Amino acid sequence: MAQINKPTVPQFNNVTACRIIALLLIFTATSVRLTAQTYNVSHIGHAINTKGSESGAIVLPDSTILYASVQNPQELGNFLSIDAVLQQIYQAKLDKNGRPQEGTPCNWGMNSLTKNTYNIAYDEQNDMLYFTYCSPDVEQISCDIYSMQRQNGSWKHPKRLPGSINLKGCTNTHPAV
Repeated sequence: MAQINKPTVPQFNNVTACRIIALLLIFTATSVRLTAQTYNVSHIGHAINTKGSESGAIVLPDSTILYASVQNPQELGNFLSIDAVLQQIYQAKLDKNGRPQEGTPCNWGMNSLTKNTYNIAYDEQNDMLYFTYCSPDVEQISCDIYSMQRQNGSWKHPKRLPGSINLKGCTNTHPAV
């Protein structure tokens, strides 16, 4: 009767596994060439930047900049307080040289009269805009993520995202697409 030998399976220990991982990393590092990108960062000017706080700017395909802004902070001695002022989404157009025109409150229907509106995200198809509404109470911040859909060139009313996104008892901010 012929004897059949079972194939042997190599045994790996932690040292062998680490050596294999190290070799893979070395191979990857030498076979992938990383190229550095250079960016020119410059002050965008006072058409957008104010004494207040501007953040989260995104540029849309039609050269519109959307950004969150607190335009009129209260002066408290040497400090500016934004606690009593609502943050809203502003918009500005870029001219043909890439310089922004004066920013104005966005008129697409997302700015609230009672809550801070900010943290913008926009999808690649230019059909969905995501943002947050947050209570202005700095002692008990509560935020929810909303979306707006563009249909036939106009924006629909903001809708709160479902509970699987806006978890009850949590603050939910910074949507990303």
